[in-house]
Amino acid sequence: IREPVVSTAVLCGTFIGNANAWSRRLAVLGAMAEGKRAVALAHGEAAHHDMHRTGNTRAVPDKGGGFRLTGTKSPVLWGGNADAFIVSAIEPAASQSSWFYVTPQTPGVQSTSYALIDGSNACDLEMKDAPVPASDRIFGPGEGEAAIAEALDKANLALIAEALGTMEAVLRISSEYIKTRVQFGQPIGKFQS
Repeated sequence: IREPVVSTAVLCGTFIGNANAWSRRLAVLGAMAEGKRAVALAHGEAAHHDMHRTGNTRAVPDKGGGFRLTGTKSPVLWGGNADAFIVSAIEPAASQSSWFYVTPQTPGVQSTSYALIDGSNACDLEMKDAPVPASDRIFGPGEGEAAIAEALDKANLALIAEALGTMEAVLRISSEYIKTRVQFGQPIGKFQS
């Protein structure tokens, strides 16, 4: 069974690790490292498939000093079992995303999980006027651009390494199989094709 190592440790871990000004950074990273918290990136939207484009999710300042998030993120890879999400949203008069730490238990947040063909999971994350305290804004408008770019680059490299490792394992298993499987009185590896 695949685990959300790339999603939580590489992608979200790199992103949060670069959030030096976020007061909860070390506590969240510690919980992730201990395996007590799975975090998923909620950035993609149905209308915006490019991870570098700004979406339609909005973050409106709240009277209490926090924000109210409204929008839908889909698909959120490994979001089906996530304990928290890193959500991108646009603040009023901003052209680039701000980034927020949101839990599924937040009022106004609904997560609809589903299985993917490779055995992993995803979810659609819908937020309707979901309150997020100011202390859970990881980056303000445009401040997280370098952090998300680095996190996505590292996650892509990790996925390539995962795929390469899988191919090497399949080759090793197949090679052993053709040496030991006998058909018509001889190992199948001796047949020309």
